Amino acid sequence: MPKHGKSSRVYVDGYNLSAYLTNVSNPGNCDTAETTTFSSSDKTYVAGVSDGTLRAEGLFDSSTAGAFRVLNAALGGADKLWCWMPEDSTGSGLAFGAKCIANAFEVTSPVAGVVAATAGGQSVVGMELLEILQPLTTRTGTSGAGTKIDHVLNSTKGGAAYIQVTAVTGTLTALVQASCGGSTWDTLTTFTNAIARTAERKAITGNIKSNTRIGYSFASTADTATFFVGLHRQG
Repeated sequence: MPKHGKSSRVYVDGYNLSAYLTNVSNPGNCDTAETTTFSSSDKTYVAGVSDGTLRAEGLFDSSTAGAFRVLNAALGGADKLWCWMPEDSTGSGLAFGAKCIANAFEVTSPVAGVVAATAGGQSVVGMELLEILQPLTTRTGTSGAGTKIDHVLNSTKGGAAYIQVTAVTGTLTALVQASCGGSTWDTLTTFTNAIARTAERKAITGNIKSNTRIGYSFASTADTATFFVGLHRQG
């Protein structure tokens, strides 16, 4: 079913930039090398390395947490983590994850319009399709687990897990877990001592069982955190 773009959400390095952006695009591609020989009737190719870029457009805002102060500060610096939910902010759809070098930033101030800005980035991991283990949600209490997702089949090629933490008091530990039947859970990776305004991507090797979910724990029942978790299953 078609979805309206107003439900899109964008998180960058622990900042929820959804209220500032009006458009995001992420063209992805893969290098292809031609292997056609003299005896071939048709051209043949071999796949190379996947690639991806990001472009964001929106309303310029100079506040500390404003989108384009955050993105301008990142220009030319270390890799920044993006998580983009294009169709549904409740987590029932899919998302994209990227680890980007910010390589473009522009502000425009038209006499007959609003001040706007655009930013761009080059991903060093391509465009990774994420299952949303948890949309941006506030969790409290000592420990708990999210709703399981059943993929029916295992994935044997590993993947990557993303976390975006926009707010936290105390100490958050978040687990990405997998199970065959949903009763005994293995931990694929752990995000420990997460702090506000942070994001992290962790590679996962080996088998990812068919059922996945998040687990979380705090040092105290008074602790609370608002965070997003997504999982990329390779293949």
